[in-house]
Amino acid sequence: MIDPIIGLALRRPALILLLSAVILGLGIHHYRQLPVDAFPDTSPVLVPIFAEAHGFAPEEMERLVSFPIETAMNGLPGVTRIKS
Repeated sequence: MIDPIIGLALRRPALILLLSAVILGLGIHHYRQLPVDAFPDTSPVLVPIFAEAHGFAPEEMERLVSFPIETAMNGLPGVTRIKS
């Protein structure tokens, strides 16, 4: 599978140099287009979850709605901290 590619590279070195120059040029062009951020955002990703249950007292809301959601989220991959 790689033998034809190597054969082409040995038969036409100018084509390989041209392709390398094009790839290098595209890389430099895209590198210059990258946005530069003076102060990168290093804060952790937070996902707020808003749950409503009309007619519940705050204690019932915590016990019957918020706690089951937190318990279910504890097993998710990549979760490091849950707070409510």
